[in-house]
Amino acid sequence: MGNYIGAGPSSAEQKSYFYGLRRDDAGNLYFAKVDLTSNTDSVTLVDPTLRGSQKTQYEFPGIGSDFFAGRNADHTLVDPSLKYEQYKWASENMYYFLNAQGQLVLRINNTYSYS
Repeated sequence: MGNYIGAGPSSAEQKSYFYGLRRDDAGNLYFAKVDLTSNTDSVTLVDPTLRGSQKTQYEFPGIGSDFFAGRNADHTLVDPSLKYEQYKWASENMYYFLNAQGQLVLRINNTYSYS
């Protein structure tokens, strides 16, 4: 807890975000960004219809627990029902994009306009 003189922390400092990455069978990469303070944003972490013959269900450890182990060393999905192979919770407002050279770039608290 901090002490503030004046208006207090900006709204950007108070926000929390969910970031998720997944790849489809064709190799396309998908990125999700969800503002947890929004009344309209939502995220689905587990899709039981994708579970197939999988016997165990992914157990969500709770908000704030990052997950980066969605594929094993052979690049096989570890849990087919888990929508995002990697996800992270952060207070920083991050913008991921591909630049003109095809590099994945991350901007933190510096707006990027997706077009």
